[in-house]
Formats: sequence, structure tokens, C-alpha cells
Amino acid sequence: MNPEQIIRYEFEGKPLLYSNGDKVAKRYLAHATPDIPLCPLSREQRVYELQLMPHAIEYLEAGEDISLNKGMEWGTIIVATSRADAMPELDERGIGYTEEWVDVQWEDVSSRK
Repeated sequence: MNPEQIIRYEFEGKPLLYSNGDKVAKRYLAHATPDIPLCPLSREQRVYELQLMPHAIEYLEAGEDISLNKGMEWGTIIVATSRADAMPELDERGIGYTEEWVDVQWEDVSSRK
């Protein structure tokens, strides 16, 4: 893994998990097909498409007066989209929106002193 990496993209791939011990990891490690809700548009299975990596925090919070000494809060954000590449209905300007499925692996800050 590249520590400078911000986004990983691999349609129908597998995410790099931040932790193997939380409910998100169990969703991916316990099943050949992760327990992700179906796409509401196509009623097809959603699959892993991309994830935000921890290094993204540095860019997302650039210019903010935030200290990472207290932790980064999230370890990775996983995005799953329709395997069928479902397209929403478009408006008169050719724009359409759909809600995708996101899962977050949170950093465990409870063990910090």
C-alpha cells in the first residue's frame, strides 16, 4: 500500500481494510459476497468500487485548524455501487442523482491515553 494514496479504485475489487476486528471487516471477511444492500434503482447487487484512504484526511482538512494528534477519526471510507451501473432518471439539463452505499471504518480512539 502506498502511504501517499488518497483514493483506491477497483470496480468489483476488494477494499484494503483499516482493521480486521470491526463490523465492516466482518462484512467483507466473512462472506464471499459482502452483505451490502441492493441498488434501489436496478435491484442488482452493489459491489466495491472505491475507497478513501487515511491520507485523504490531510487534503480534506487542509487549511482547517485541526490537530491530528487526537486521532484521525476514520480509517477508511468504502463506497459500493450498482454492479449493473444503474443510471438515475435525468432532468432537462441531463443531470441525475442516486444514493450510493458507503461504509466507514472508524479509528478506535478509546485505547488512547
